[in-house]
Amino acid sequence: MKSVVQFRTDNDLKEEAKEILASMQVDMTTYLNMALAQLVRIKRIPFEVVGSANEEKQYQQLVNELEKAEKDIKQGRTKQLDAVMKKYEVDL
Repeated sequence: MKSVVQFRTDNDLKEEAKEILASMQVDMTTYLNMALAQLVRIKRIPFEVVGSANEEKQYQQLVNELEKAEKDIKQGRTKQLDAVMKKYEVDL
């Protein structure tokens, strides 16, 4: 038995999606059925949800800093917390 699913979306988004799908010789219904089937099969969203370019840039900067910190730790370039707190006159 088939069901009808209706939803609202931005018209420009819909038209751009239709163009992309048409270039792959897939219609919107087929694509949505494929996406739903994949969702049910793997029990999660079947694609990566990405943020804005700025969020991606911030994420990459964080990854780079963590990698740098990991190298520093492995090479012994660390300081004791109490020494840093004393140097900067920080009391907790």
